Amino acid sequence: MGIPELGTLYNASWIIPTSSAYIAKLASSCSVFDRGEKRGQKTVLQDEHKEYLIRCYDATPDITVVEATEQLTKQFAGLKITKSAVYDFMRKECNLSIKRAHFQAAARNN
Repeated sequence: MGIPELGTLYNASWIIPTSSAYIAKLASSCSVFDRGEKRGQKTVLQDEHKEYLIRCYDATPDITVVEATEQLTKQFAGLKITKSAVYDFMRKECNLSIKRAHFQAAARNN
């Protein structure tokens, strides 16, 4: 029985610590697939912001992300948020699909 191809020595050095960590998790009452707490920065936009954005888009469906960001900052005092964060929130949390405007040039007279 031969040693399987592991690539580099660095990759091979991680096999034993990783496997022993999984064995320790199996021995404890924790689930191997449990990720624990979410890490990273907490989201700034909450359910009240979600409801407000959906009401804005129901009232005026042709509103842009920039206008939605401006309305959010006017409605909720002290809220500092970027356009990209609002766009991601609208796509992921509010399930709103947003189309980009495609402008077509006018036909030329030759």
